[in-house]
Amino acid sequence: MDVQYFTGQGGIIGPIASVTIAAAPAGVLTVTSSAASGGYLVGQAITVSGTLSAGTINGTADFTTPVTFYIIRVDSATSIRISDTPGGTAVAVTAGTATPGGVFTLSSQWQTWRKPRGVKNVYILGLGGGSSGAVGDNTGATNAGGGGGGSAGQTCVWMPAFFVPDVLYIQCGAGGQHPTTLVGGQIQQGGGPTYVCIEPSTTLTPNMTLLLANGGVGGAVTGGAQATLAGMPLAARGYYGFFGGQAGTAGGTAGSGAGTTLAFPISGIMVQGGTGGGGGGSATGGTGGSRSVPAGVPINDFFLPAQSGGTAASGATPAGAGNSGMIVRNFIMNYGGLGGGGASTTGGGVAGAGGNGAPGSGGGGSGGATNTITTALARPGNGGDGFVIILSW
Repeated sequence: MDVQYFTGQGGIIGPIASVTIAAAPAGVLTVTSSAASGGYLVGQAITVSGTLSAGTINGTADFTTPVTFYIIRVDSATSIRISDTPGGTAVAVTAGTATPGGVFTLSSQWQTWRKPRGVKNVYILGLGGGSSGAVGDNTGATNAGGGGGGSAGQTCVWMPAFFVPDVLYIQCGAGGQHPTTLVGGQIQQGGGPTYVCIEPSTTLTPNMTLLLANGGVGGAVTGGAQATLAGMPLAARGYYGFFGGQAGTAGGTAGSGAGTTLAFPISGIMVQGGTGGGGGGSATGGTGGSRSVPAGVPINDFFLPAQSGGTAASGATPAGAGNSGMIVRNFIMNYGGLGGGGASTTGGGVAGAGGNGAPGSGGGGSGGATNTITTALARPGNGGDGFVIILSW
C-alpha cells in the first residue's frame, strides 16, 4: 500500500508594511497591508491599487479602483498566495517581484500526487483548515473571553484506480490566524478549503474537482460546512462521504465566567473545534474551556483524558495559556486548542493565550482582559492547517 500525506503551510513572513509588485519606473501596482507595520499573516487583508505594469492578478491589470485581497498562505520568504475572499481559493497571479523589504512573488501553486503503478484502488481523505479562536475583549473592567474556532469539514472519496487520473493536484487550506496586531473582541479567522483536482486550475470549477473539504467558518464558533456532490461531481465515480465540522465553544462571560466545555464529537468527524477563553473578572478570572472524555470509553492510546483549559488569573498571578491540540494514534481524533484563562483587575493578572489546533482543528479563544490595570490582549490559538491523505493499493 502506498500512503501519501499533504498539508498546508501557514505562517508569518516579514516584517513588511507595503510592497510594490512588478518593478517599473512608473505606474506600478502597490499592495499595502491593512496593518501599519508588522509581518504579513495568513488571513490578513491587503489593498491593491494602481496599474500593473506587467502581468495580471485574477486576469486584471488595472486597479485604478482599489481591490481588497486576503493572504491565505505564506509558502516561503519568496512566495505568498492571495484570495479575493477570507479563507478562499488562491487567485491567479502573473506578476513580477515585490520590493522593498524582501522579494515576494504572489503565486497560486499546487502539490501533486502521481498514481503508483499497478494500483487498483484509491482512497482520499481531505480536511480544510480549522478556524482560529477569537480574541478576548478588553473594553471594560470585566470582559468576556474569546470563543473557540470551529473545525474544518471532512470529505472522503474511494474509487477504482481506473477512474483516477495519473496525476492529481492538491491545495490544502491554511488554518485561520489573526493579524500581528490584535483587537479586543476580534472574531475568529476562518480556515481555507482543501481541494483535490484533476487540473491545477485557479478557477476550481466543480467538474475538475475530485474532493472538496471546507474550512472552519470565520466570525463564529461554527464548524466548516459539509461539502456536497455538486461541488465535486467527479466523486460520483466511486463512494464518498461528507461531514460538517464541529463548532468551537463559547468564551466565558464577563466577571469570571468559564469557557464552555467541548463535547467529544460523535458525527464521524475526526477533528475538533477549540474551546472558549475564560472571562475577565475582578479578583479572579474565569478558566478556559475544557475538553471532555468520550462517554463510556476507557482512557487508552487512542483517547486522551479530560483536559482543563488555561487557569484563571488570581490577583497578580497571570492566567494560564490553553494547551494546544495534538494528533492521537491512527488519526482517531485531531484535538482542538483549549481556551486561555481570564484576567483579573490586579496588576500582573493578565489573560492567557489560546492553544493552537491540531491539523484541521479549531484554535482556542484567548481569555478576557481587563482595562482597570492593563488592556494587554492575549493571542488566540491558530486553526490547524488542512491536509489530505491518499492511500492506493
